[in-house]
Amino acid sequence: MILAAGLVWLWQRHAALPGGQAAPVAALRAEVAGLRATLARQHAATAATLAVLAQRATTLEQRPSAGRPEQSATLAPELDAANGRITALARQTAALTQQLAALSAQVGGLSQHQDGAAQQLGGLAQQVATQGQHLAASDERVAALAARRDARAEATQTAVTTLRQDLAAQQATVATLTRQVAALAKASGQIARLAQIQAARAALDAGRPLGALPGAPPALARFATTAPPTEAALRLAFPTASRAALAASRPSTAGQPLLDRLWTRAQNLVTVRQGDRVILGDPAAAPLATAAARLHAGDLAGAVAALGALEGSAAAAMAPWRDQAQAVLAARAALDRAAADLAGTDG
Repeated sequence: MILAAGLVWLWQRHAALPGGQAAPVAALRAEVAGLRATLARQHAATAATLAVLAQRATTLEQRPSAGRPEQSATLAPELDAANGRITALARQTAALTQQLAALSAQVGGLSQHQDGAAQQLGGLAQQVATQGQHLAASDERVAALAARRDARAEATQTAVTTLRQDLAAQQATVATLTRQVAALAKASGQIARLAQIQAARAALDAGRPLGALPGAPPALARFATTAPPTEAALRLAFPTASRAALAASRPSTAGQPLLDRLWTRAQNLVTVRQGDRVILGDPAAAPLATAAARLHAGDLAGAVAALGALEGSAAAAMAPWRDQAQAVLAARAALDRAAADLAGTDG
């Protein structure tokens, strides 16, 4: 019974073992169960044999004493056989007891091994707890680093936004300055062009060559290296050209009678006009007189326009003077148009 109680205690003690020890313990349990069954069978057989022997001994004791030696001699072999069987059963019981002791030792070793494993598990648990603490501290450090990183990222983003705004403002300033520089360059070019036009106008009025002008029209290009006539020179040359025109306009008196020649001369000396229409006298006299009056008044264009009424030989005689005057007027008009174009571009 004590052995059975010990086995039950061991069974309950080592019911939950690690996966690596489950198979040996199960084998030991099976072997112990087999030994218990064998002991139970042998105990039952021994008990039955002892019961039979006890019954026989009782029977022998109840028989009369006469003839007892013979009966004892008859029962002696049976008693010896029973004793031998009892001895054999004792030896088997001792062997089984030794086997149980060995199994108990093995179970104790397994228990010690289990205790060592439990101690190892406890050490591992402590290591896991320590690692958990380290991991928690690492998590805290990682969280702090993440917070610092986020703060730095936010500060960097703010700085980048500020820099972008400053860059945009600087780009706008540069664009404004670029437009201003372009406007100044354009204005400078216009001023230089206007200065060239004014210098050319001064040279034209002074009768000096105008020089090379970029994009100059033919009216100005003809006076680039040639001195143009001045208005004063044209005014001084007008009487000579006018007399030549009048002389050319007079009809020839060759072969005419004396009275006809005198009448023709009288008509050339006396001119009667009704406005711009000549009633008596040389027809070229009126346009020439009008042109002279306008020229002396400073109206060169009006003088040239008045000479447009001349015809025939009178017009041909005045053509050189008129061409020079028209060239001066065309040059003035070209300079005026250039100045007006600059003014329109600036506006």
